[in-house]
Amino acid sequence: MHASLTLACLCMLALAGLGVARPARTLLQEDMDEFVRVRGTQFVVGCKTWYASGWNQWEAMEAGAGALELFGASLPNKTTGPQLVRDVLDRAQAKGVNVVRAWAQAVTPNYALETAPGQYNEAVFQGLDYLLDEARQRGIRLLLVLLDNWQPGGADTLANWAGSNVHEDFFSNADAKRLYQARAEAIVTRVNAINGRSYSEDPTIFAWDLINEPRCYRCGATTAAWASEMAAYVKSLDGNHLVTIGEEGFYPAGQAASAANPQGLQSWAFEEGQDFYADHNDPNIDFTAIHLWPDNWLDKTTDFVERWIAQHIQQAASLGKPMLLEEFGVYRSSGADTTRDQYYKLIYDLIQKDAASGGPSGGALFFQYYAPGQQAPSEEGGGITGVFGVVEADNTFPIIDAFTASMAQLTGKSVSQCSATSGVSVIAVRDCSYTQVNGRPGTGYEGPACDVDINECVRGTSGCAITGAACTNSAGGYTCACTLGYAGDGFSCNPTPTLDQLQLNYTTQGAAQLACDEGQDVKYPTGVPGFAYDPTGGLSRADGASDAMVSSGSSISVQPVDCMAACNEAPGCTAFSYNPSLQKCFLKSGSSYNTCQAQETVCTSSRGTQYSCGFWQSYYREDSGSASTAVQSASLPSTSPSDSSTGNSEPAGASITLLQREINSADGEPSASPSISLLQSFG
Repeated sequence: MHASLTLACLCMLALAGLGVARPARTLLQEDMDEFVRVRGTQFVVGCKTWYASGWNQWEAMEAGAGALELFGASLPNKTTGPQLVRDVLDRAQAKGVNVVRAWAQAVTPNYALETAPGQYNEAVFQGLDYLLDEARQRGIRLLLVLLDNWQPGGADTLANWAGSNVHEDFFSNADAKRLYQARAEAIVTRVNAINGRSYSEDPTIFAWDLINEPRCYRCGATTAAWASEMAAYVKSLDGNHLVTIGEEGFYPAGQAASAANPQGLQSWAFEEGQDFYADHNDPNIDFTAIHLWPDNWLDKTTDFVERWIAQHIQQAASLGKPMLLEEFGVYRSSGADTTRDQYYKLIYDLIQKDAASGGPSGGALFFQYYAPGQQAPSEEGGGITGVFGVVEADNTFPIIDAFTASMAQLTGKSVSQCSATSGVSVIAVRDCSYTQVNGRPGTGYEGPACDVDINECVRGTSGCAITGAACTNSAGGYTCACTLGYAGDGFSCNPTPTLDQLQLNYTTQGAAQLACDEGQDVKYPTGVPGFAYDPTGGLSRADGASDAMVSSGSSISVQPVDCMAACNEAPGCTAFSYNPSLQKCFLKSGSSYNTCQAQETVCTSSRGTQYSCGFWQSYYREDSGSASTAVQSASLPSTSPSDSSTGNSEPAGASITLLQREINSADGEPSASPSISLLQSFG
């Protein structure tokens, strides 16, 4: 049956999953056409008080861009990056959260926003566009980090481009500073490709962080000078948004305030180049911001937490500026995790008490939220949260909810002697719903002129069956097709006897038994299980990736039966190599039936940590002469926009994979010893 005949009914059932049936905005989430401003030691929106509650979200820009892998917290199974963005923001809205802190810099090189000086990956930029527009629709503001001190693409990358391999030169080298200014200008002055708003004129942005956690070892006043110069530059580009530094808030030796550092007067932080008071004592720094990591900083005591927050509250008041605890975290332990709960409650209580008394505390953002199905990288403990993640099922979340409610109670109070007029006319966002495919949200076209094709397969808005279907994009529409072994209209696909026969047609010698000669790579076809569009081109830029690796491998997690279906559809495919730990496969032709004991696969994280990623094994197609089986599909074009061109459809080209396999042998013959490099970030 053609899906267009039944799609209207299906759409009504799916609206909630697309973020349409959303709860009403809370008081914290109102006035999204007004910029957040500072009046004395308080944040205000219009002429009403405003307080922040929310969280940090790692790799949100990359997810919005359609990245096929995330390395700080994984993509949930069978979920696209944009789907994850919508899910996270839906939960933020439902929880009454009003701020999410996110990075305007990719944190792994294969998704780099700036790939070379002045060269930007437009697809990644559009991920930030998407994040902003989805947040706008839900009443969520973003605190955007312009650059990161730690991650690839950040401070060290710009210093290297300036000709230095010394981290500290980033803060003083004239060329490095110019590179930072160029990056900041590209971000701050960008026009959102989805809604047409200039970033500098979008109230969805709460504020700019100049850099996340600047560290300049034994640099003295260098950080303060850098922050002053860059804050002035950003303000020259954008006078609408608030600016802060993004530092942790350490103190140098020789000050009375330095006793507040982790480990007090014996602190390692003395030489990190920060001076909270001096760094924020600049007219272009609108508010103070601090971080708090008792575990990382080797001072997990309630005494440290209390003196750290109290000292910064006192100095923020002296500066006459608000203070935001923009990033904090406590390691997760086991069981009920009462230790983390204890620290979260203490931190929130200290901020809430000061805010309620009229002090400079303006809110707090924890690190970080994990959506259902996300997995932590091994370096962060693995599992559904790792050491940093907070899930809604945790006992910690009611503590977070209580703090959010307390900030809502303080929000919306009238501020005297205040002018509510911002002087900025916020651009209204055009309604492109008339281009939707059969009225389904998130389909058709978008953009200021409603002429930019939406890749529904990447966005996860197609409604294709989760199991047994493949999505193919087209200009203004898409096709849902049941894959080999399934039958249906593409939106509902049910297994058929062909699926059992498919599995009987493949054999394997067992776990860790890999063809001694794996033969030649075969191109992974589109429209089959394991194929996904890669709009960023990111994984093909991973270290060691070759064209053959990119084209022959599955681009998302698969089971052996998925690889069987792909092999049957790929001309010339007679076998595939599969890794059950990684859930990836490569299609092959001419693999030898002689198998060798596969060597253990070693994965290397972005921090250089090596760990086991299991073993590869070969599967052989016994019926290699069989013809490809036709599948049922439903093609769904939308009505072309009446006032524009048809836009650009996503090319059905790059099927890519994270796996970078190098088959090495001393005698030049292939051996069963793949070496894999996986990039994982530490949150």
